[in-house]
Amino acid sequence: MSTCPDENRWVEFAEGLLGERECRELEVHLDHCPRCTSLLALFARNSEAKEPEPPLEPDLPPAGEPSEDALLPGGRVGRFVVLERVGTGGMGIVYAAHDPRLDRKVALKLLHPALLGQARGGSGPSRMLREAQAAARLAHPHVITVHEVGSVGDQVFVAMEFVDGGTLSRWLRETPRRWEEITGKYLQAGQGLAAAHRAGLVHRDFKPDNVLLGRDGRVRVADFGLARGTFPDVPSGPAGELQPPVAGPLTRTGALLGTPAYMSPEQHQGREVGAPSDQFSFCIAFYEALYGERPFFGSDSPALLEEMSHGRVRPPPRGTTVPSWLRQVLLRGLSFSPEQRFPSMEALLAAVEQGRKRRGRRMALALGSLALVSVIAGGAWVRTRAAAQCQGLEAQLQGVWDAERKARIRERFLAVGKTFAQSAWSRVEQTLDGYSTTWLALERQACEAPARERTEWGEFLGAQRVCLRERLSGLKALTTVLAGANEETVVNAVRSALSLGRLDSCTDARTLTSWVRPPREPERAAAVESLRGELAEVKALLDVGRFHEGTPRAEAAVARARSLEYRPVLAEALFLLGVGQGNLGDFPRAEETLTQAVLAALAGGHDREAARAWTLLAFVVGKGAERDTPRARLLLRHAEAAGERFGGDPELTARRLSYEGDLAFVDGRFEETLERYQKALELRRQFLPSHHPDIGTSLTDMAGILGQLGRYEEAVELARSALANLEAALSPHHPDVAYALQSLGSAEAELGRSEEALAFHQRALEIFESAYGAESHTVAVALTYVGVQKGNLGRHEEALKDHRRSLALWEKLVGPEHPDVATCLQVFGGALREAGRPGEALEVLRRSLRIRQRSLPEHDPQLGLVNQELAATLVELGRPSEALEAYRSALGDLERAMGPEHPDVGRALTGQGRALLAMKEPREALGPLERAVTLWDRTKGNPGRVEAAHARFALARALTASGGDTRRAILLARQARDVFAAQAPAERHPLEEITGWLRQHGDPTP
Repeated sequence: MSTCPDENRWVEFAEGLLGERECRELEVHLDHCPRCTSLLALFARNSEAKEPEPPLEPDLPPAGEPSEDALLPGGRVGRFVVLERVGTGGMGIVYAAHDPRLDRKVALKLLHPALLGQARGGSGPSRMLREAQAAARLAHPHVITVHEVGSVGDQVFVAMEFVDGGTLSRWLRETPRRWEEITGKYLQAGQGLAAAHRAGLVHRDFKPDNVLLGRDGRVRVADFGLARGTFPDVPSGPAGELQPPVAGPLTRTGALLGTPAYMSPEQHQGREVGAPSDQFSFCIAFYEALYGERPFFGSDSPALLEEMSHGRVRPPPRGTTVPSWLRQVLLRGLSFSPEQRFPSMEALLAAVEQGRKRRGRRMALALGSLALVSVIAGGAWVRTRAAAQCQGLEAQLQGVWDAERKARIRERFLAVGKTFAQSAWSRVEQTLDGYSTTWLALERQACEAPARERTEWGEFLGAQRVCLRERLSGLKALTTVLAGANEETVVNAVRSALSLGRLDSCTDARTLTSWVRPPREPERAAAVESLRGELAEVKALLDVGRFHEGTPRAEAAVARARSLEYRPVLAEALFLLGVGQGNLGDFPRAEETLTQAVLAALAGGHDREAARAWTLLAFVVGKGAERDTPRARLLLRHAEAAGERFGGDPELTARRLSYEGDLAFVDGRFEETLERYQKALELRRQFLPSHHPDIGTSLTDMAGILGQLGRYEEAVELARSALANLEAALSPHHPDVAYALQSLGSAEAELGRSEEALAFHQRALEIFESAYGAESHTVAVALTYVGVQKGNLGRHEEALKDHRRSLALWEKLVGPEHPDVATCLQVFGGALREAGRPGEALEVLRRSLRIRQRSLPEHDPQLGLVNQELAATLVELGRPSEALEAYRSALGDLERAMGPEHPDVGRALTGQGRALLAMKEPREALGPLERAVTLWDRTKGNPGRVEAAHARFALARALTASGGDTRRAILLARQARDVFAAQAPAERHPLEEITGWLRQHGDPTP
């Protein structure tokens, strides 16, 4: 949208009269157009002014949707009790309210009534939610604390820290201020902005009206309603066009609120903004506070932009006491080009601090009085004592992640001798270097923060220090395990390093407010902290796949936790024990343990741990021997509810969505599986770097399910993306790369590209053998894939050799009656049939069916697949009536599980028709064959598939045998012939058969 909509359009938008798509387009426009943002705020204020202020009434309305009365003193919004209205803005109204649950006063922000009509369109609520979500990611003394965000009916509310004071603008107007006072306040505000930038947020609307000043003198940056992550913004207009400067007035009164006057040049131009834009706005506000006027002349956006582009800053007023060094700092922050400003807010603030210190030293020297110098030095000692106490924090990393520990781990990795060991070490070193550096910076920030006893921020500092101690403990535990690395450890090392506790949660307000406090008794609190150190080591062992070592230690930790009688740490220990038991295949014990973990977490008020335990318990219940998917889905709903109580965790939510997809897959609901996997992938892309292996794993899962849905071209594209991701994240020789190769090979095979498919599967087999040895489950599976592709290429004897080796491995690893053995037998039977040994194939397939019937529920799709293979073998043995019965059974199971359009349904229909032809019943064969051809024609990416060719030729035979359309029959046979002519030699027999049939029916074309 390159031009501004007219006022009538904005009225319709404000009153909720537009559709969802139009609202989204207008909201994108708002993000880049200060004039329209101000115009919309004006509508809100005018609408409010038309309505008389309601009288105060003490009656307490019932909790529920916020009616008009609910906004009066004593009314409720959710659980919050309204006390009084304290302010209003363009988007929302702020009330003082009481939180009865935590017995504290909060600021409650509600969407402006004039904008509430947009709820269905999504603009107003989304901007409120954006503000809450942005601010909730920060825990910093100079950023407003968001306690909770929610909705009641159509109304969105945000509960925030109540600041008993006013705005920085109001403070500046109250009385003339010395430049030293002003600088102190802006340094605090700058620290809040810097914290936002470290968290990946850009404020985009910094101004003195968006800075609150409490009676305690502490500054808090507020109103993150325009905040965005530092990822690229939505394009400014169609095809990313830049918005033109807005030619509207830039007064500080009325609806405009001064916002455009504080914008950076890139905001006026509608270009992408980042942290340097906040720096520019900060310097405008700082300059105005110091000099009483803004740095640039101009009454509208084009005029201001012209002044900014030429660097024409007003000269300082006469008689100003602001030092020249401070003016020079501000001038650099006001540079037109973002590259010419300070590299960060921290750098700008450091320049101000350095200037203040230089001035202090010059004053001390000029005084010439030893006594006075001593006083000043004493004051400086008081101010720097906290910083001095925080020197040497690096020592905490000694023996955790230092040069000696690095050398030891590298030596162990390389001694393992795996092809990917060197790349694994490099990635682990890079990951842990970054982790330890960030940890140290956060530890220093927490250490140097002023103590605020008996205040909410003081509580945050305590929670942050506990969080950082736990993260350091986790790092130490992991490096201890890595220092004793074996092959299994090296395989899982990169993922383990990436799965360390997230450091950003130690600065996240919502995470810290949900912090579970330790026991009050010092001795018991110390014992709990010690046990958590032990649990960190258990987690490290489990993360690297050393379940036989980690599980017994988890059992011992559970016993210690029970003796402490502190439920939160008991829940954490039980969860890890459940992880170990589940990975060792003991699903019944894992289910019982995780149930106990849920109960302990609930009893201890540990919602985060309850959500984790419920999520894993659902996985165990849904994929264990009983496979109770309805109960598993219910457990995931409990996990979702627990997540909402503590504010949610994107990593845990993504895992839950993946499990929901797994459960849908077990039930044969592949479209639902794809939808859940897609949501999990989108969420992971929001909080993980682009080359994180979890992104690659999600892509691999999605490629596999697209193959199940017959969308093979899309599957190939996703599998290639997964392969590139995992090779970059882990190394080309890592076992996880092999899974992506198998997914890619399977999709290529379905498109008839067997040579390419075989190459991918052989490479995967080599990776697995190198990583896990010749006798492992992964090698057994890889051998089956390789055998199938060799069979597709007509190399039947080689294929049978691979299948026999795979079967022997499965029987050795899991026993002869295991369901995995049934799968291997099914594929082996098909290979025997294709090799011209239908008698042997029949016995192998019947054994597979017997195992399946004992282990699977009725109408499971796997029963349909094995029956389909059995039927094809019966046709080749000249027993078409038995084959027809098996095909009909297979068709019923497959349609019920996979839907009527799935490719496997097409194969069953084709087989049914061919069986009827063999029984000399061509008329009955027409129905299933017509349906099969139609299905294949509709299947995306499959117009030239071999299965479609089989269906066409069978339909051609049925048409001529039943006296049907001979011309159409010849056309269908020609299409089938062309497909087989392009195939490998394995398909020469059908080609010869079709060619002979065409000659017989009067078609001489070769």
